[in-house]
Amino acid sequence: MEALGAGQYINHVLQIAYHPRRKGANRLSWAIDQVALDSLETEVFGKRLLMTDQHDWSTEEIILAYQGQSQVEAAFRQLKDVDHLTVRPQYHWTDQQVRVHTFLCLLAYLLCRLIERECRTIGYLGSLSHLLDLLGTVRLALIVRPSGTRGGRPRCTWVLEDSDPEAWRLYSHLVPPKPPFVYTSTAAASPE
Repeated sequence: MEALGAGQYINHVLQIAYHPRRKGANRLSWAIDQVALDSLETEVFGKRLLMTDQHDWSTEEIILAYQGQSQVEAAFRQLKDVDHLTVRPQYHWTDQQVRVHTFLCLLAYLLCRLIERECRTIGYLGSLSHLLDLLGTVRLALIVRPSGTRGGRPRCTWVLEDSDPEAWRLYSHLVPPKPPFVYTSTAAASPE
């Protein structure tokens, strides 16, 4: 019985009575104290007390910093997402390797946020994880064909596979309409 009213303010609002002589569902009766509920809604609910040691900040700056907390928490959640950009598991044993690994994960996160920001300019409304999943469906293949002449250079053609129309729209916006570079063993890049 006491567990039913264990939540904060529940005992003030919810009046519960147990009648041992009644049968079945009629043993328990409850009622909401509307006066107590109205009092909670006007005096307690929806109010926050923000405290800071930043005495030179304006009230607006304090409120904006508080509201930005949810964005920081979302960034940490994204860095724990096992499908994309996760910092763990780390298979490193030295402090330097752990720092480099963490730096690269944060750099990847920032680059992905820039891609997300660019996609939002053309109306993308989904999450970063969904965007990465969507862009991951875009597949580019290099088709190498013989030149047709003896000793001639092979002809290379880049082909995009058919994909989701939304993925194609985002890809077309993000990637310039030039063919990609082909890197040879001499590390010299030559556009095809």
